[in-house]
Amino acid sequence: MPISDFYATDGPTLFIDRMAAFLGIPNDKMRIVSIVEGSVIIDYEITMDETTKASPVVASLSTPASTDSSSTATSSSSCGGVSSGIAAALASGALNLGGTVSDMSYSCSKVIESDAAYTATVAESTNSSSSAGGGTLIAGGV
Repeated sequence: MPISDFYATDGPTLFIDRMAAFLGIPNDKMRIVSIVEGSVIIDYEITMDETTKASPVVASLSTPASTDSSSTATSSSSCGGVSSGIAAALASGALNLGGTVSDMSYSCSKVIESDAAYTATVAESTNSSSSAGGGTLIAGGV
């Protein structure tokens, strides 16, 4: 999808709405970090606070992934479960982001409890890309 089409169809809002609905969390627990042209590449974050952790979907996805060697998810942490859970939902149609997702990744980092703490962490490190968990989705493009 060309990036102009993504913006013309209110893609950022639809992405947050659909991903938050799938995860069973309030929209304000997600934030888009960047949207980059070249297909459409969306980097996003999920704030893992008590509200987010209370979601049954997040709780089930946060269970560590199996140690099946055929899995592309990281099985050593809950991140693998989130990654494989989102990938499975995309493949089955349970999560529809309005376009084809050609690639995705998800990773966890240090939990940051507030926007002020997030801002301070970003100021300290340019490598900080997530408040607790986040990912990159690449929509198939032209």
